[in-house]
Amino acid sequence: MLAHRGFVKLFKENTINSFAHIFNYKNTKHYNLGIELDVNMSRDNKLMVYHDEYMKDMKVIDLTSDIIKSVDKDIPTLDEVLSIFDNSEYYIDIELKEYPVNKSVYCDILLDTISKYNINYFVSSFDNTIVTYLRCKGNKAFLLGDNGDIVHYTDQITKDTKGVYTLHDNEFKDSYITKIKHLDIIISDDLDKSINMLV
Repeated sequence: MLAHRGFVKLFKENTINSFAHIFNYKNTKHYNLGIELDVNMSRDNKLMVYHDEYMKDMKVIDLTSDIIKSVDKDIPTLDEVLSIFDNSEYYIDIELKEYPVNKSVYCDILLDTISKYNINYFVSSFDNTIVTYLRCKGNKAFLLGDNGDIVHYTDQITKDTKGVYTLHDNEFKDSYITKIKHLDIIISDDLDKSINMLV
């Protein structure tokens, strides 16, 4: 069970503070806990934890990591986040955004970065090219979206579904819980509420 972009009800999303709050929680007998984060790439090939394609009307891929940090000092690099999870029991869903054009370079930089740490992780993406490339390299990678491995929690759940995303967002209804309980991956906008309902 993963906190979507960290603990966004308490902290700015996709920041060190929003992720580090998970250390106040312990895994349950039913679920391993962790975080979900979004990764984009800067012009100088740094992996930045940032959701959107644009920052102040400029594409993130066109900005250096120094410029990105100067615009918003709270945007961490993936290295900064992984360093606090190194040797921990918590899981990380690294969602690779589809914006960078050269997918193989993007994925290889990710794999090089991950190799420096002892972490529990998997990769997810809405981009099938990214997922296929990472699977061919022997990594656990899941396709997000309609007919993907991890789907929205509504009517898209099938017998092959591995997980669901954004439980307890604005559209969530408690009646969805019975369809979700058996899944391996649960990404939640409100981890406390999800734990209380599912455990």
